[in-house]
Amino acid sequence: MPKISPEAYRERRGRIMNAARRCFVRKGIHISVDEICAEAKVSKGALYGYFPSKEAVIQAIADEHIADLAGVRAASTAEELVGALLERINSGDRASCRIELEAWAHALTREQLRNRLMENTGELRSSIEQALGRIVGERQTASAIADAALLVETMAMGLVANAALGRDAEARRMLAMLIARMTGD
Repeated sequence: MPKISPEAYRERRGRIMNAARRCFVRKGIHISVDEICAEAKVSKGALYGYFPSKEAVIQAIADEHIADLAGVRAASTAEELVGALLERINSGDRASCRIELEAWAHALTREQLRNRLMENTGELRSSIEQALGRIVGERQTASAIADAALLVETMAMGLVANAALGRDAEARRMLAMLIARMTGD
């Protein structure tokens, strides 16, 4: 097999992941590898050259989804934190939120994916904690900030579920109220 450049490798791998996302949005997470291949216009062998399994594609998407938490960590006001969290959950896009819920359920029976999703939520909570620490400064103890980060993370996950059901406006309002109350903004 001829060597391809790192750029070409990343481009094709990304194309496969984007095709998988589109398939997941249309039909749910339980689509076949053949459907992903058809959408990406690659052979099954080519897909397996980039990913050992469909679960690996799902995990790569989960990894990419959580990779950039800089906006959450950098938030210096309650409003910025709410905005960054909403951006992380695809601004309430129903299809993306539905796929995220399906991935969570799928992870219940797949240990490696479940472990990665647990790491992702830990990274999210840590990022929220950093932002809250900066926002509230010394007005709260480290323990209170950690507790607040857990509560905000839980609310954000609930927002994903509400957005998937089409009820995200109320959940967004509650998330904004919660963060404003915790930070005094």
